[in-house]
Amino acid sequence: MVKQYLLYDFEKFVNNGKDLEIFTSSFFQMNNYYIESNLKWIEEKEEGNGNIDVFELDVLAKKLDKNKFVTTLIECKRGCTFNDLFKFIGVAGVVKAERNLLLCQSHQFEDLKSFGLKSNIDVVALENLIPHFDTEKKIEDMSFFLNANLLNNYLLDRGFIQVNLNGVKKFNKQQNEAYKMIRSAMAELIGKIWRETSLVSKANQLYSLIHNTKDFVRLIAKKLNIIEGRKSSEYYINRNVMCEAAAFLMLQIRVSYIVCGVECSLAALNEYEFSTSKIKDPQFISLIEKLADNVEISKKIPKFIQTYIYIFGGIFSDKSDIDSISNYLGYTSEDTLEIISLLKELFSIAGNKIQWGFLEDMGVWSVRYTPNALKGLGISNREYMGVSTDLFWLKMQWIKKCDEAFNIGGSI
Repeated sequence: MVKQYLLYDFEKFVNNGKDLEIFTSSFFQMNNYYIESNLKWIEEKEEGNGNIDVFELDVLAKKLDKNKFVTTLIECKRGCTFNDLFKFIGVAGVVKAERNLLLCQSHQFEDLKSFGLKSNIDVVALENLIPHFDTEKKIEDMSFFLNANLLNNYLLDRGFIQVNLNGVKKFNKQQNEAYKMIRSAMAELIGKIWRETSLVSKANQLYSLIHNTKDFVRLIAKKLNIIEGRKSSEYYINRNVMCEAAAFLMLQIRVSYIVCGVECSLAALNEYEFSTSKIKDPQFISLIEKLADNVEISKKIPKFIQTYIYIFGGIFSDKSDIDSISNYLGYTSEDTLEIISLLKELFSIAGNKIQWGFLEDMGVWSVRYTPNALKGLGISNREYMGVSTDLFWLKMQWIKKCDEAFNIGGSI
């Protein structure tokens, strides 16, 4: 069974400096932020031959304030120096988030904090986060997100995929080319699209990325020379970890698509200078209109979809399970059912351009492309909360995949 982190483990995260980005992502998710992490700023070379990684940053967190998402840019740094602060000041000036937060440990902390205030940077000691875990519920929330973020990192990690495929840390030629395809698509999402301040530009870039990765799982299977007739994507996802990684990336892209739609619908509602006239995808315009017509439910989607996939594994069974998910989120069961119903409509509106939705198998519903290891984590979390998992007939298979992922991921 998956290890559940306790308070002393959180202190270890702060003190040993390992996976601080994951710790920070989990902390903000625990506090109801929608987060994007492990981001880069990538520019194409002038001669058009490849890309340049300009800089990296840890977390961009968004939280709904009335009818608008407010952004917080977060960097965490052990042994922080003034040089690190100056770099972050420069990055913050480019990203232009509403708030900029530098979480750090440093012998110069007070000086860094004082200077940061002059440049619109909040410098906060990492140790100051620990007192926030003052209830069992917060410890539980943090534990769940921490496990999910660790697992998410493993599932797309080169070393993790190599060990799963070959038992040794080396790709063959076909595997290397397939992984390059995944990294190329990922670079668009975490290297370019996230940073767009224009929602119209972001929507158009997501449309292009979805169009360019159509039937992506089967393309990866073909690159690996494992294609078999007219088998569905799920066939390859369940049999090959590279195909599973490709599917997981597609899930992240499509979640970004839906969240961008929510942001656009709120922009239109708030009467900002927002027009759909330059959006290339007519299906996305329909999506915005549907979200705007259901705005009170739409506003709950980013928090719901992040928690539903990360903590509950993107699966649900009967009304009792819906009640448990709703209780955890602080929603009514009616709200949760309305969110799921709206998401089903949004996927239907998108037609063939978004090839995923909710799949049903023997009474168990799941979000397509959710990795089995994450489903196993969802089962483990339910059991930790005392929620019945009897109706999840594949639960032992999913838990096994989850345990294997943590065992391999923790050793690479």
